[in-house]
Order: sequence, then structure tokens, then C-alpha cells
Amino acid sequence: RGKVHGIIFGRMKNKVLYSSVSQEQHTFVCAGTGKGKTSSLLIPTLRSWTGSSLTIDISGDISKNCPNMENKLVFEPENPHTLPYDVFSMIDKMSNEDQQNEALCQLAILLLPEHPGMNDNALFFLKNGRKILSSAFIAFYHENLDFCEICRKVVSSSWQNLFNEIDETGNQEAILYINGFVGANEANTSGCFQQAVEAISLFATNKNVINGVRHPGNGEMALQPSCIEESNIFVIVQDEKLELYSPLMNIIVSQFMQYISSRSVVKNESKTILLALDEYASLHIDSGMILEATRKYRKRLCRLMILTQNLADLVILYGQEVTRGLIGNFDYKVLLGGIG
Repeated sequence: RGKVHGIIFGRMKNKVLYSSVSQEQHTFVCAGTGKGKTSSLLIPTLRSWTGSSLTIDISGDISKNCPNMENKLVFEPENPHTLPYDVFSMIDKMSNEDQQNEALCQLAILLLPEHPGMNDNALFFLKNGRKILSSAFIAFYHENLDFCEICRKVVSSSWQNLFNEIDETGNQEAILYINGFVGANEANTSGCFQQAVEAISLFATNKNVINGVRHPGNGEMALQPSCIEESNIFVIVQDEKLELYSPLMNIIVSQFMQYISSRSVVKNESKTILLALDEYASLHIDSGMILEATRKYRKRLCRLMILTQNLADLVILYGQEVTRGLIGNFDYKVLLGGIG
């Protein structure tokens, strides 16, 4: 037992069935509540893991049961003393303003993802809501506002006042995104603005999120995607609050995935990363992003372990065809129920 390090599947007679850390295969786990996906698979895996990791920890039970993990970092939005998460950390490190603006637009897409079966009318409001968010992020990021401050400015404004404030910044790149609304039907513009507001209201109104999602203060450490190189990271959210905090979970996991997909320095001494995503369907990860992850992360020394209660959860999230393609990219499938 003491020599086993990797993804643990269980015991077979007196031996342990596992996939070592150095192997490349991804793992899909499907099991209903109480069937053992966390206690029998995820916790033993994390206890033996010798690389680095990011774990979505529902109710904090996983972290408590992995007390001896090295370089452990915990982000828990409901804890007033939590390590803060810095949404803009990767963008701050970009020296090129065009790259920063592109990343800010990508952030708007993360906040307003497409869903299967959306009709043309819904897509119209979604895509134009993205334009409003992109414009606001670009305009006010370069005015040195933090992420939640920008969200609060958007939510507390009418669309007319917001557009005027964006114009006043003089940022031409930001202004281009809202120029298309000049002369447009005001009811439609209001509907697009409402889409944007709904996507970011958590970051503008929830005191726990505002306290936990921010730039670090002087001498303070912040959680950021680059921490995955050396640390074992736990993102803790209570089960009953999972849907409320799902926009935050989506941004955190998506930004870590973006970092891994662009991981430039992968050497022999680089640690293998484990992304352990419990209650996966509640994270609302973009289908293109997770499909890319299953296809390309092997070269980035990253293994995915996604856990969900029922296969139908993925079908609702992505549709039948995308779900079939996604599951096909997992070499290991652990089924403890929930497949219908």
C-alpha cells in the first residue's frame, strides 16, 4: 500500500488497483450520493498523489480527510479569513495591452457561456450581453478597478449611464464594443444589458464573494492559476450553496484550465497536475474547454478526474452528442451507479 501513488480504484484481493501518477489517462467517475465516489476513490487518490492538484471540495470533507498533503492551499468563499482568489492575476502579467483585452473578452465569454438548444433569440441577447461585459471589463480594468468593483459598477448602473461612463474613459477598444448599440431598439439593448447583469450579480452583491475575490493586499498571498505548479489546492463550497456559487466555481476552474492549456514549461521535473472536479455538472464548464482538455492535457502533464452523480447531468449540460464524445475521451470509467 505504501508504494502506491496515483489514481486509486480499489482493492483486488490483497492488491491495490491503481493508475500511477506518471500515466496519462483521464478518469470519469459516475456515482449517486453515498455510493462512494469521494470516500472510496477521490480521497485515497489525493492521499497518495505526489504531484500537484486542484480539487473542488463539496462541504470541506475532502480537505479534512487529506491533512498531510504538502503545500496545501484552501479557498473557501464563506470563510471571512480565506485566502483571496485573484481573477485578474494572469491578465496583470501580460505585457501587451491587446493580449490583456483579448483575455478580458474571454472572461466575458466564461461568464456567459452558450447552452445546447439555445434559439436565435436567446443567442442574440447572450452575444450582445458579452459585448457589454467585454466593453466594461476593458474600459475599467485599464482604470485600475478590481474585478468585483467592475461588476458592482455594471450592476449598479443603468445601461445608459454605463455606456456614458465607458465613453468617458476614452478607451477606443472598449467603445467599439458598444458602438453597435447606437440607434438600436432600446428594449433589445435593455435585454442584453440584463443578461450581463445576471451573469455577474453574484460578484457585485454577495459579501462573501466580494471579500474573497480580489487583488491581494500588501504582503498578502493570493490564490492564482500559477499556484497549481507547486500546490495542492482545495476550493471549498457547501453543498447547499453550490448552485449559488457556480459562477465563481466556473471562473476559477476555467482559469486554471486556461493556464494549464498554455503551460509553457513542462520539463522532466515538472509535477503532474490532477484536476479533481467533484459535482462536475454544477461547475458549468464550457463544452469546448473540457473537450480540449481531454484531448490535449496529456502533453501538459495534467490528468482529469471528473466526478458526477448521473450521466443525465452531463446530457442536460452539453447535449447527447457532446456528452458521448466527452466520455469517449476518458480511458478509465468508474461506474458505481447513475448511468440509467
